Amino acid sequence: MIGHRMMLTFLKSVITADGKVQQVDGIVCATGFDTSFSPRFKITGRNGILLSEQWKEYSSAYLSLAVPNFPNFFVVGGPNSATGGGSLLIIFDSIIGYIVKAAQKMAREHIKTIEVKRKPLHEWEKYMDAYFPTTVHLEGCTSWYKAGESNHRVVGLWPGSSLHARKTLENPRWEDFEFGYEDENSEGEKGILGWLGDGWTTADREASDTSWYLDEVDYPPVEI
Repeated sequence: MIGHRMMLTFLKSVITADGKVQQVDGIVCATGFDTSFSPRFKITGRNGILLSEQWKEYSSAYLSLAVPNFPNFFVVGGPNSATGGGSLLIIFDSIIGYIVKAAQKMAREHIKTIEVKRKPLHEWEKYMDAYFPTTVHLEGCTSWYKAGESNHRVVGLWPGSSLHARKTLENPRWEDFEFGYEDENSEGEKGILGWLGDGWTTADREASDTSWYLDEVDYPPVEI
């Protein structure tokens, strides 16, 4: 979206030019410098909706990184991810950290799909609509920060400082997402707690390190 945009989606495979199916854990697409906010390749979401159509008027992503109707799809450098005050690397690092936490949650809890809800996106837009009129970015001038000549919505900048973005993205609000869970076995779906397994850990079964938790003790600092 801004600068060198990257998109990450959690898929099981890609088909290469020779027709072979290659198993993968994730796909990262680096699309280059593009401020048009319209994907150069087809990205299809639920019910055949195209991201280019959903973003036809202006692009919008929850916290700059997730889009309703597009499960398992995250954006680095998406709408409202640049900075008007502070380091861009701090924001991108925070976004990538957020996505890693999402991937870890999916792996840990046997989640098949993660998709941001519509309401959190609307609340995010309301927040930005209240923030940007207090800044110089909505003055009557041409700027690539905006959605276009006829639409003055700011789509390039994070609504705040880079430190504000870091604090915002530090602890994901999982309640803002819908989750789909895997079928655990041929007997059917075990539900959202299927990841609990049979009550025993790998360490229990293999009689390996059963006191690993002692390494995670949060010792108080010692003053010298």
